Amino acid sequence: MKKIKRMEFDEHVELGNRLKADKRHYGHVYLAICAKYGKTSREAHAMERLIKGFDHVKNVLDDCVCGEYPKKPDNEVVSVYY
Repeated sequence: MKKIKRMEFDEHVELGNRLKADKRHYGHVYLAICAKYGKTSREAHAMERLIKGFDHVKNVLDDCVCGEYPKKPDNEVVSVYY
């Protein structure tokens, strides 16, 4: 049986910081698209899907870090991806 590898807590923190920064960046891109093409445009909807994808990845990884590090303080673990 193959042993599942887990990320080190510091790796989760680094990845969480990158995902938060990327989501902020794409949020700004979304606003720029909405300003030029409108909120109901195809371009805006594409950006919304991208941002929702970031949210999904963050949810999945948040479940991972919470499961992998149950003895860490809640506020420390929850702040990794949010």
